[in-house]
Amino acid sequence: MRLFPHHTLNGELLLHKPVSSIASRQLTSIPVTASLQQALTLTLSGYRRLPVLSHGKITGILTTSDIIRALLKRRSLNSPAVASASPCRTLSATEPIGKALSVFNETGRGGFPLVRSGRPVGFLAEKDILNAAAISGKLKVGEFMVQHPIRAKPDYSLEEAAKMIGIGGYRRLPVTHKGVLVGILTPFDLLNNLHLHRSSLQSSRLTVRQVMNRRPLAVSPHTPALEAIQLMRERGVGGLPVTEDGFLKGIVTERDILDIVRWK
Repeated sequence: MRLFPHHTLNGELLLHKPVSSIASRQLTSIPVTASLQQALTLTLSGYRRLPVLSHGKITGILTTSDIIRALLKRRSLNSPAVASASPCRTLSATEPIGKALSVFNETGRGGFPLVRSGRPVGFLAEKDILNAAAISGKLKVGEFMVQHPIRAKPDYSLEEAAKMIGIGGYRRLPVTHKGVLVGILTPFDLLNNLHLHRSSLQSSRLTVRQVMNRRPLAVSPHTPALEAIQLMRERGVGGLPVTEDGFLKGIVTERDILDIVRWK
C-alpha cells in the first residue's frame, strides 16, 4: 500500500457491516458444461467475470482476460470454457467489509463472488465499495496516479494488443501517438470487434486504431481525486487516463483509489 505524507482521502464506511450489505445480489454464471462461445456471448453482453458452477458450487471464474488468453492459444470456441477459467477465491456473504478490503489489497483482484453455505449469492466489486463510501479529502490525481503506464500504438495488430492485455493482465490500454493520447482499448473492444468481423486474433487484419475508443474520457494531474471518483461512477468505468496538454501522464483506477483511502 502506498503512503502519502501531505494529503490523504478519508473514507467513511461501516467496516464491521457484512459485505452482502453493499454487494450486488445479481450473479451471472455459467455451468461447467458451457462452451467458450457461450461464455463469449455473455461477456459481450457486459459480464466481465463469469463464475463457473458445478453442482451449484463455484469451481473457477472466467474473465475477459482469460478468454483473450484462450484465443491467443488458438483454442476452439467450442471447447469447454472451464478449461480456460482461473481459480476463484470467494468471500463469505457475512464477511466484514473491513476484512474484504484487506483481501482486495492482498490479491489485486477486481471482485469476488459471495457465498453462503458454499452457494453463490452475489458479487462484490471494487466499485461497490467506492459507491457505498463517503470519501473526502484534498488529494489530486497526480499524487497517486500510476505514472508511465503500459500503452499501445495505433498501428499495433489486435494480436499484439491481445498479448499485452491477456499476458500482462491490463484491463485498459491507453493508445498514444508521439506521446499524445489518441484512444483507449479495453478487452471488451477487442473481443467485440473480433466477434463482429468473425475473425481470429491471428487472422484479423484490424489494427488498434480501428477498434479503440477514439474519445476517451480523461482527467488531468490537477483534477481532485473526488472528481475523478465521481466521473468513474457516472460513466461506469473503472479507470481514467491522465493527460496534460493532450500528452499521457498516467492512469488512475478504482484499485489506486482503494489503496490510498484511509478508512474510518
